[in-house]
Amino acid sequence: MDPLQNLHDITLPAPVSNWPLAWGWWLLLVTLVLLLIAAVLLWRRRQARWAMAKLALAELASLDSNHRDYGQQVSSLLKRTLNAYGLRQQSAALHGSQWQQQLQQYHAADWQTLLGDPYAPTPTHGGGALQQAATKVIAAIARGKVTINHAKTEANHA
Repeated sequence: MDPLQNLHDITLPAPVSNWPLAWGWWLLLVTLVLLLIAAVLLWRRRQARWAMAKLALAELASLDSNHRDYGQQVSSLLKRTLNAYGLRQQSAALHGSQWQQQLQQYHAADWQTLLGDPYAPTPTHGGGALQQAATKVIAAIARGKVTINHAKTEANHA
């Protein structure tokens, strides 16, 4: 008698299932979902911030740089842009040299020359250079690089 005839085939165990996942995989899955949600929320917030900046830039482009009041129009637009970003209390109180110092923090330029003298009989504003500087300020505001100097505004109210 052949001893090999009494042997049976090897029985394989049941295939290993992918479910239920181990706790580490669940943790990784939850982390990825949270990261995806955070990325979408940050992207939407950035889009909303830039939407306001795009409107301000479009209005800036529509202004006539040869107009006598161009410096005042640009200054007003920059203040309205700050207001749109929630900085009304700080920016509304600034005027004259304080306002120019604040603009200096966003973009280094000679703002007194760029904005000009609103009471001069002929326009004294910077024209195209003022438009370029204002564009850089609006971009800085949209990026969140806005720093209102509270000490100067509080000292003026005291």
